[in-house]
Amino acid sequence: MTTSDIRPDGVAGTHPTTTTPTTSNDPDAIREDIERTRNELAGTVDALQAKLDVKAQAKARVARAKDRATTDDGKPRPEVVAGTVGAVLLLVGLIWWRKS
Repeated sequence: MTTSDIRPDGVAGTHPTTTTPTTSNDPDAIREDIERTRNELAGTVDALQAKLDVKAQAKARVARAKDRATTDDGKPRPEVVAGTVGAVLLLVGLIWWRKS
């Protein structure tokens, strides 16, 4: 797993680690095996760090919500505005109904 396997929301990808240790006594093969293992370990540590970064995850969720709520030109989408207004009116109506 590498840092490129981490999605923007900080969650690691689903690529399993498939390293098979070398059984060779060849020093170059052993060095390559060590380097590959280091890279995989670094990727795993990066993925865990990203998963534990609550602030970055929150920012990513806010950005996704903003993208879903606006059009390409940055204006609010009409259905989102209508839904929000409807929810606010429903909430106000429920509060008013409970008080009466």
